[in-house]
Amino acid sequence: MKRMQNYPLLGIALVIGLIFIVMPLTLDLFRLNLIGKYLTYAFVAVGLVLCWGYSGILSLGQGIFFGLGGYCMAMFLKLEASSPAETKMQTTPGIPDFMDWNQLTALPSFWQPFHSFSLTILAILIVPTICAWILGSAMF
Repeated sequence: MKRMQNYPLLGIALVIGLIFIVMPLTLDLFRLNLIGKYLTYAFVAVGLVLCWGYSGILSLGQGIFFGLGGYCMAMFLKLEASSPAETKMQTTPGIPDFMDWNQLTALPSFWQPFHSFSLTILAILIVPTICAWILGSAMF
């Protein structure tokens, strides 16, 4: 019976040996990079399964709310870094560089409130809340 308990450890050792010794010696750089990406996504998937299965936490949608708040702050910071003095080398000074690269000549109207830090903080709090309310109303 003691011999049967060593099989899982032997399997884990073989997989680790395959990943860390055999694959780097036999695969080209592209395939090795691809295997690395697959393993990265596998770790995330295993983390979600453990989080959901053992603790009952459904962690599949909160990222949208953090992302919306992050985009609001990024818009403020991009406008702060895009003063006319700092963007005088651009075709259209005073707008963020990526807008200049895409031949925009004026700031879109929904970017205007993000010149103010206090309105940005309000947007960070209100935009995800409204999005959550809309999604919650649609689902429940």
